[in-house]
Amino acid sequence: MRIILFLFLTLPVYGQHRQRLIHSDLEQLVLKGQVKSYTNSEYQSFIAKDSLKELKLENSLLAPTAFKVEFNEKGYKKKLIECEYSYKENTLTEKGLWFYKYDNRNRIVEELYCWNNRSNDTTKWVYDYPNDSTTLINRYSKHNQILRYQYVQSGEMEYYTKANSDSSTISKALFVYDEFTRLTRKEDYDDK
Repeated sequence: MRIILFLFLTLPVYGQHRQRLIHSDLEQLVLKGQVKSYTNSEYQSFIAKDSLKELKLENSLLAPTAFKVEFNEKGYKKKLIECEYSYKENTLTEKGLWFYKYDNRNRIVEELYCWNNRSNDTTKWVYDYPNDSTTLINRYSKHNQILRYQYVQSGEMEYYTKANSDSSTISKALFVYDEFTRLTRKEDYDDK
């Protein structure tokens, strides 16, 4: 099995949905060939007197900085193992597991996150595609209310809406892309 280790490079965890519809996860990472897994570790450097004194694994609250992703034969994520650094034990420990399912058009239909790997709490995102330009996502969790996300593609624009289970809007945004599918503008709307 081939393992690739990249330092100072993270997966595009936060982004617009359009990229998921157009490119495989390997393509988004600009990886070529039959990559089976990808391991990411980010380090913080400590310098003393113009020389490297120490490297410590970075711990971030916003996004995992140490993880391993396994890909299916078509280049899509099938499993992600999130890790955190334990300073006390000076080692990486598993924090959570992500599992992914796809339909016959390689569109994601389910994401499942198992929290802390030691609890029974899970969060599940279920995707529905009522037409070629709309994606509906429902997030289910034992301890949080159901959230609904909607992405609508229209030409070079992508409209995003996040709502509670009672359909009250939490946030709205517009993403505008150029002809190379690069994000050129994002507008957040307070007018809910």
